[in-house]
Amino acid sequence: MRNYRAHAVLLVALAALSLAGCTNGGDDGSDQSEPSIQIKPVVSYSDLVFPVARYAISDEDQNAYLAAVAVEQRACARRFGVEDTMKLSSQPTTFDLGTVRRYGVVKKDEVDLYGYNLPPDFDPGDNESKANGDGWDPSAMEQEVMQGVKPDGGPATVKTSDGSPLPKNGCGTEGFRQIWGSDKPPTEDQLVDQVFTEAWTLTLNDSRAIKAAKVWASCMSKHGYTFKHRWDAGNSVKDASQGAKVRMAKLDLSCALKTNYLGVWNAVDAAYQQRLITKYQGQFEAAEDAQRTMMSRVAHVLRDGA
Repeated sequence: MRNYRAHAVLLVALAALSLAGCTNGGDDGSDQSEPSIQIKPVVSYSDLVFPVARYAISDEDQNAYLAAVAVEQRACARRFGVEDTMKLSSQPTTFDLGTVRRYGVVKKDEVDLYGYNLPPDFDPGDNESKANGDGWDPSAMEQEVMQGVKPDGGPATVKTSDGSPLPKNGCGTEGFRQIWGSDKPPTEDQLVDQVFTEAWTLTLNDSRAIKAAKVWASCMSKHGYTFKHRWDAGNSVKDASQGAKVRMAKLDLSCALKTNYLGVWNAVDAAYQQRLITKYQGQFEAAEDAQRTMMSRVAHVLRDGA
């Protein structure tokens, strides 16, 4: 099952504020040895394998979730005599942010055009601005109702016709709260973050990944550069001209492809991800149950809501 995972930090701010690693058999997640791997060539994003992808958001679920939240936000605002004009925009998911450029630049035609910059259609900063209400121009009353505070920062005083007070943090947050079914978002996002973070730390210290980095560095040294990791190459030109960034990115990627750095690092990373998924299997299963419940709520709201 591909699960929907709410992007709580960014979205609440707008309102309130198998390679699959071939791991050793019987691995319960506690094994401290380096897992066995199968290394395959990687020359494009489609060659990369991430076991935790099985828990990643689908575009369909994300769109449905945001639509349901918007229904609840509008319904809440109307109780306070306001028409909600706030728009929820899709943004890169935890999975997107955890995988894009995870091992450095990958795609040659992207590098040729943008160097180390992300393409315009995948810019987390731009999406964050949109998700946090960029372009939203509410009246003072709408702002108070949606955010739970007056434009000057004072506490909200608006009430419904029967005297009911505004929900905590306003109707923007209330929309999410109604879909979550609680004051907290589902935990799937946090688990995926945790696996990505822990797998990365383990990969950095894995002997196969370290060796691959040294081979890549040797390739770069033939062109006069002394780097330890791929990100050192990008950092070295962060204040340089775009032309210099593109040239460095092209050389960086050329060495990564020649040495199959990407294939090794992805194989190692995938193996640790699989091990960690096994380790946290019970938590993932509980999160899946919560997600199913939430998506049932989403379907109900979209079916019956206005």
